Amino acid sequence: MDDPGGGNPFQGLLNDLLKLIGGASAGRTAWLDAARSLAQSVATDGQSEPNADPLTRIAFEELARVAELHVADVTGLPVGPGDHPAVFVPVGPGAWALRVLDAWYARLYGLTRDELRYILDPSDVMGDDYPSETFRVLQKNEMREFGEYRTQRLVLEAWDHIESPRWTRLP
Repeated sequence: MDDPGGGNPFQGLLNDLLKLIGGASAGRTAWLDAARSLAQSVATDGQSEPNADPLTRIAFEELARVAELHVADVTGLPVGPGDHPAVFVPVGPGAWALRVLDAWYARLYGLTRDELRYILDPSDVMGDDYPSETFRVLQKNEMREFGEYRTQRLVLEAWDHIESPRWTRLP
């Protein structure tokens, strides 16, 4: 059994679970595929995830803009990245579960946050003129659809959440 984390408690359990439900594909990352499938299914209760209600999304965007203006007024600091306003992108439980799992997977491999940033987008770490790219099509599609590289943001937010004191105190 290949184990990237040197004692990964999930690999054997998820491989056995996959065999039990009949979805096992042999290989090094079968346990990750099982974990992703299980996380998606549990987070969405086995249903397809609907798009956010447009009226609710608009209300949150307006609220975010009011909060941004208030914070900028009180602190004198911009809230969004650079000169851009903060962006509100609704994310369902399934998408969030997959990004948290991606962050845990990176952690099991012993990556640092900067190494994870490099994997997601080398130019984010090395500079815009860096010649290497990863996940170019995903990044391009998400920039077009969401106005941001959503996967990178969600994975790094999940990483930061995992690294918070609340998580690091757990055994």
